[in-house]
Amino acid sequence: MDNNKISHLHIVPPSDESVGKKSNGSAIKHAKKNRASKSLKSVNEKFKFVSAWATDTRLLGVVVVHVEHELKGKHIHRFFYLDYEGDGFHDYLDTKSNNMQEIKEIRNKEFGALACKWRKILKKEAYYLIIERIRYNDANNIRHPAPISLFKEYFNWRASENFSEKDKLTLMQKICKNPKRMSEFELSHYFLMRIFSGDGEGASYLCSDCIRDSVLKSAESFLENELSYNKLSLGSDLYHARSILTNDEHLFEVKSQLTVQDNRVASFKVNAKQEISLWEAYLSIKRPEFISVYEYHCSKKMIIDIFEKKQMPMSQMDDAKGTILFIFHDQNDYLQNEEYRVNDDVMFIVSILKSGELVISSSDSLMTSFGSYLIFAGLSDQGNPKNVKLKNKSKDKPMLESISDFKTHEQIIGLFLDSEFYTFMEFLDFLEETDY
Repeated sequence: MDNNKISHLHIVPPSDESVGKKSNGSAIKHAKKNRASKSLKSVNEKFKFVSAWATDTRLLGVVVVHVEHELKGKHIHRFFYLDYEGDGFHDYLDTKSNNMQEIKEIRNKEFGALACKWRKILKKEAYYLIIERIRYNDANNIRHPAPISLFKEYFNWRASENFSEKDKLTLMQKICKNPKRMSEFELSHYFLMRIFSGDGEGASYLCSDCIRDSVLKSAESFLENELSYNKLSLGSDLYHARSILTNDEHLFEVKSQLTVQDNRVASFKVNAKQEISLWEAYLSIKRPEFISVYEYHCSKKMIIDIFEKKQMPMSQMDDAKGTILFIFHDQNDYLQNEEYRVNDDVMFIVSILKSGELVISSSDSLMTSFGSYLIFAGLSDQGNPKNVKLKNKSKDKPMLESISDFKTHEQIIGLFLDSEFYTFMEFLDFLEETDY
């Protein structure tokens, strides 16, 4: 799973070669990856456990565990990115700091896209989560993101063997959103997300005891799939779901039905499953895009600082064309709608291009306007873009000059980033010339 790819953030008819590339999916997969650990000089030194936290995102298919240790007066913070959709122990980073504000900033910058709450967990709970995913990697021949020798000396490897079923349930209640606080749409989306990715443990947490065994068996038949689109409709006494799944080689449309009673899925049945074409999937998932284009005469850092100072959940990708910021919703409220798409967690995208263009885009016109407002307000002293002339003193030019505002019938920012064009407006001219 390549977190540097952004193909999941725009929906275009993929080429045949792209079918086998697993997309990153939900919000939880936008965090940065493949960082090398530099803080551990010797695994033989003794670490003192201080505390542990975990994100409450288990139902989204990932949990980040934050373990704090103390060594010779220095506090070492380790973050374990644990995936439950086939990637196991997927990412790792650590840092030395005695400043909790710095740690909060790391949490927000690296994992803010999860729109999560950090829950305090016990030492044995943290070690269980980590060890279980490490063993998953070993059993499935998945490469670890960091040398396991870094952990063997100070983790209690017997913790998972002493973890009872009651302990597991208590832990799940900490790292999952409470079903009693979910709408039926939200509960249904979470359930289908889990079962269609082969995550029987996650799905069974949301269902009644009477169907738990059948749910586990159903989940096994959907291993290595990812839910890209889901639409629910309420019948007389049950929900009908139409879902599009992707895996390494094929695209499927699955039609199913489920009932919800007492904040649990009480029944579930797959009625039909058929392979569909790339074009059929595209027609279901595509949606319009609202775009504002500006010419900017300020530093890239000034724009990035606006979102960092507000501690907005975001992810940054540096590209040959510039810097792309993905600004995420701070809550997963989008799951309360009848339709779910794999990129619904993105509020808007800010593309700071080397061509001097600033492009703000979203599938929601209000979010595009909101992104523009934040940047204008952040660059101005008074915070009111209507009454403030933004001047770059060194060049005596406006910091932002509007070029164009428009709507497209589908998302094209991803097309531009994947294209050979380096100027966005030239790319638009090309689309118009080719009647795209």
